[in-house]
Amino acid sequence: MRSALAPLFFVSVALALSGCPLSGGGSEQEATDSAGLDVPEGTPAVVPDGLFPDVTGQNDVMPTTDGVSPELVGVPCIAASPGELDFGGVQCMGEKTLVLAIESCGGAPLEVYDIGLSPESHPAFSLDLSGLAHEPTLGVPLTIAAGAAISVQVVFAPTSPSPVDDAGQPVLFKAAVLVGSNAGESPQSIQVHGAGVTIEAPVAVIQCQEGSEVVPGTVLHLSGNKSYQGCETEGAITKLEWDVARPQGSAAQFEPSASVADPTFLVDLAGIYTFYLVVYDESNTPSCFPAEYQVWVIPQAHIHIELFWHTPSDTDDPSVGPGADLDLHLQHPFGFGYDHDGDGQPDCWMDVDANCFWFNPNPDWGEPGPGDDPMMLFNDQEGTGPEVISFDNPEALAYLVGVYYYDDHGAGGAWATVRLFLSGQLVFEVSDVQLAPFDIWTVFRIDWPTGDVTPVTDEDGGYAIQPDFKEGYFGGDPEICGPF
Repeated sequence: MRSALAPLFFVSVALALSGCPLSGGGSEQEATDSAGLDVPEGTPAVVPDGLFPDVTGQNDVMPTTDGVSPELVGVPCIAASPGELDFGGVQCMGEKTLVLAIESCGGAPLEVYDIGLSPESHPAFSLDLSGLAHEPTLGVPLTIAAGAAISVQVVFAPTSPSPVDDAGQPVLFKAAVLVGSNAGESPQSIQVHGAGVTIEAPVAVIQCQEGSEVVPGTVLHLSGNKSYQGCETEGAITKLEWDVARPQGSAAQFEPSASVADPTFLVDLAGIYTFYLVVYDESNTPSCFPAEYQVWVIPQAHIHIELFWHTPSDTDDPSVGPGADLDLHLQHPFGFGYDHDGDGQPDCWMDVDANCFWFNPNPDWGEPGPGDDPMMLFNDQEGTGPEVISFDNPEALAYLVGVYYYDDHGAGGAWATVRLFLSGQLVFEVSDVQLAPFDIWTVFRIDWPTGDVTPVTDEDGGYAIQPDFKEGYFGGDPEICGPF
């Protein structure tokens, strides 16, 4: 799902080199997009600005919000697939063509006025526009209907090898495809790069059965079976090495290992997953350029909540026993509870029916049936998380989100991070909040359907953390907690 709540931007990722002087490889993944157009598969075309504004997790300040409407607004937008063209290494006097898809991803037609290369582009790159109805101009633009796409052939034909830097690595030839249109800032720029090489090493190729845009909880089926030998190398591909750059807090791993040709990978958190693959031939020569494949994990649910944490004293070594166990809670306002802290208000975090959490991962709320019920996608009992709750079609109510430090297993204090997405947009994040065992932290209230998010604070304006919160009877009758 792509959102048009905010302006769109292109994603470019720096190429990683593997240490192969004057030789190169690359990867060209082919796929069919939703319009049936054959395009090289890589990063998804576009994502809304603000979807993942802090993928490094460095923002540790409690944010504020004026509320975000969950309804999406259709506007003209432009999307390029892939977001960056990587030719890898191409033999001198040879030629390689990649296809750039330009899609109209908004609710109104996209008008393209110009497609060309930037003036500073290396002369080894050129464009082939012969597949278009006509060459676009300001007077006669190309009109692309909403949801449709056109394809542009980008050609790389180096006539000389790339120079080598002090580390013995090829210096990439670079270019930029500029697309002038009526969508956002114009022109849009798609980066292109490649190296001219004198010999070819094995070439790594990544394929992903599920494509480059999925929802949390998807099992990716990756494959390196299309990797191949270079023209001057002999023998078979004998070894593969996978790696991944994951969003902060993700615990996802390659299964059964990172050295098989076709591993699976369960994506647990929203964000960008960049997969890398290096292959080796029988002489143990590695591919000069790791294949790169980006997968964007974008929640589609109306409400999507993530919790992860770190515990400095926890070694994350399962052989020494379990680590810290924190629980994510989503609380319905019609629960019952006792006044645990003596503030005159009931606390309903232990009402099983009114909470979506590990003990009740799929409560039946609202109308009968599963269409409007929350679901706990991930639960972690002895590590660093994550825990994830997805909630579609909520009732028109206010809900509370909380974190309970259930058991430290001797690990001591933990530092928790909570993120909230509304219809794919990251609207709230608070990082590294210190919790002690049996703390219950009321993080925020969310009002539906307005999408207004209100951080909950104590009387001093700090985090609303209640210590020593344990199950038990505290006198009197249970009272209803809501409406909040």
